[in-house]
Amino acid sequence: MANKTPETLENELSIELRKRAGAEGFDIDYATPSAIFKTLIEALYRKYDKRVVVLIDEYDKPILDHISDVDKAEANREVLRGFYGILKSMDPYLRLTFVTGVSRFTKTSIFSELNNLLDITLTERYASICGIAIEELDGYFSDHIKHLASLDGWGSYGDIHEDILKWYDGYSWDGRTRVINPFSLLSFFMQERFSSFWYASGTPTFLVKLIKSKPSSFLALSKPEISERVLDTFDIRKMGVSPLLFQTGYLTVGKKRRRGDAESFILKIPNFEVREAFYLNKVAFAFLGRDDIQMLVEACGPP
Repeated sequence: MANKTPETLENELSIELRKRAGAEGFDIDYATPSAIFKTLIEALYRKYDKRVVVLIDEYDKPILDHISDVDKAEANREVLRGFYGILKSMDPYLRLTFVTGVSRFTKTSIFSELNNLLDITLTERYASICGIAIEELDGYFSDHIKHLASLDGWGSYGDIHEDILKWYDGYSWDGRTRVINPFSLLSFFMQERFSSFWYASGTPTFLVKLIKSKPSSFLALSKPEISERVLDTFDIRKMGVSPLLFQTGYLTVGKKRRRGDAESFILKIPNFEVREAFYLNKVAFAFLGRDDIQMLVEACGPP
C-alpha cells in the first residue's frame, strides 16, 4: 500500500476498502477511509446477521516505512489514529479485533481511543499462539521427518529432529515456552534443505536505517534487557535498538527477571538461523566487522 504522504495513505485505504465493499455487493461512496470502514462493518453485520471479525496485519507499516523522516511518520500516525479510532464505536458490531505489528504504539498514540484492547505480546497465556510447539512438530510433521530420514545423507529421524530445533526453534515470549518459526519450518519441509529462510525473506528497511544511524548503540548490546514499560513508551523519536531487535525477531526472551514489583526480560538470539542472519545480512550490518558481530552474538547468549 502506497503511503509516501498522509494524503496518499488515506487515498489507498479508501480504495482498498471500497474494493472489499464491492466484493460484498456494497457501494460505499464516503470520502474518508474511516467513514468507509465504519459503514462496511455495519453493512457486513446486517448482511450476515453476525458480528464482524477485523484482522489487521502490519498496522504500523505506514509509520515505520518513514522512520528516518519523523515528521512524515507522525503525520501517517495521525491518519491511522483516526482510521482505527472508529473501532471503539463499532464494539456492538464486532466479535473480535486482532492487530499485529512490529511496534507497540500503544494507547497513548495510535490506539488512544481503544482502551478495550489487550496487548498479549508478553502474556504467558498466549506464549505459544504464534509458533509451533515441539510436541506439535512430532504430532503434525513426523511423516515429513520420516521421509527425509529415508533419503541418502539425511541421517536418522532423531538427527533431523535435533537439527530442526537447532535451526528454527527457540522463540519465546515468557522465557519458558519455546516455539518454532512456522515460516522457516514449512519452508524447510517444502525445499528439503536447511537454510536461513527467515532471513532471506528480508530485514525490515526501518531496522536497517535505525542500526546505521545508531551503530554505537548496536555495538554496545551486552545481555540486552527490556521491560514492558520500555515497550509501552515506544516513541518514534526515541526508538531503541534492543526493543526493535526483539520485535523484529532477531532477539527473543531468554528469561524473566523480577526485582520487587518490576519485571524485565533478558533477551537472547533464538536459534542458529538468526545467528547466521547477523553474519549474512551485509545490508543491515555492513558497517560491522566479523569480530564485532562475533562479540555481539556471544554477548546475546547461545542460540
